[in-house]
Amino acid sequence: MVFKNSFFSTTLKFSANFDAIARVYDIIGDIHGHFCPLEELLRVLGYRYRGGTWRFPGGRRQVVFVGDFLDRGPAIPETLDLVRAMVEGGAARAVLGNHEYNALAWHTPDGAGGWLRQHTPVHRAQHRATLEQFGIDPESPGGDRGVLDGDHRPTRAERRLREALLWLRQLPLYLEDPLFRVVHAAWEERALDEIGRNPLALRDDRTLFLSAFGENPESRAVEILLKGVEVPLPQGAFYRDKEGVARRKTRVRWWLSPEAAPATMADLAMPPADQELGFLPVDPSLLERIPGYRGDKPLFMGHYWLRGTPEPLAPLVACLDYSIAREGLLCAYRFDGEEPLRRENFVFVNASPAGPSSGTGR
Repeated sequence: MVFKNSFFSTTLKFSANFDAIARVYDIIGDIHGHFCPLEELLRVLGYRYRGGTWRFPGGRRQVVFVGDFLDRGPAIPETLDLVRAMVEGGAARAVLGNHEYNALAWHTPDGAGGWLRQHTPVHRAQHRATLEQFGIDPESPGGDRGVLDGDHRPTRAERRLREALLWLRQLPLYLEDPLFRVVHAAWEERALDEIGRNPLALRDDRTLFLSAFGENPESRAVEILLKGVEVPLPQGAFYRDKEGVARRKTRVRWWLSPEAAPATMADLAMPPADQELGFLPVDPSLLERIPGYRGDKPLFMGHYWLRGTPEPLAPLVACLDYSIAREGLLCAYRFDGEEPLRRENFVFVNASPAGPSSGTGR
């Protein structure tokens, strides 16, 4: 009997490892409501619409979405429906992006007459496209009322958005697979500890509440995982981001090793387009805040609005956000378990008004 149980245990372990090796993945970057390019990218990757969702023939491949389905783009509800159908149909996995987190916080009351994410003009502008496409006027009283507030009878539009947000809240903050990792913005061991190494931590009401206030470890963890590592600029220095907002902090290339010696803040900043920082020297003390990536397997992320031809950022690090919401590319990486990552495994389509075109990193 002991021998038989041992045999079955060994067989199950072998089966699990074989399954992890046998299945391969297509990791897709930030979508921001660009439904038509998403469908085109799935076609280019070989997926077909069958049984109410997109699937790879035979189920050999599976999509992994890096988050940011909401805001900015022209077809946000349709994008959410597609992603949800793939996840629930077993054809995809997905992690939460900062725009999904921001929407959850925008719509969740703080218990003191406000919201976990303040309804400022900047925050409203960021969330406007989502509200409008779900049929909610951002300038109306309904547009200032969170759909996760249970103190009123919701409209049909509010019920639709509420259902979508409740589903999004079930997504993990990160994925730890035997062959790879996925997180929206940055992988940091301390941040993982601060949420108890629990990728589903935001399903807990208390954790969601604590994550909205900067003095809490949960808040720091969510900021790192979903928004990246930021460092302050020298006193008086600032740059304007893609939305024209003056920034006195900059996100950095958090995966750099401690031995890296960036000469200027432009060399350290992420995305690299922040060239107005090129005249600022790097304070060596800032480098102590950068966690680096010492992982033993590839890591995929989004978030950073890159431009140009997609390629790995480091041997085991790839960003898949190539600015589809700024007429850039919708990008994927065909991952077959290889190390290091390869430029030729990037696959992408664009959002040209003349129609999507496709390419690879070859």
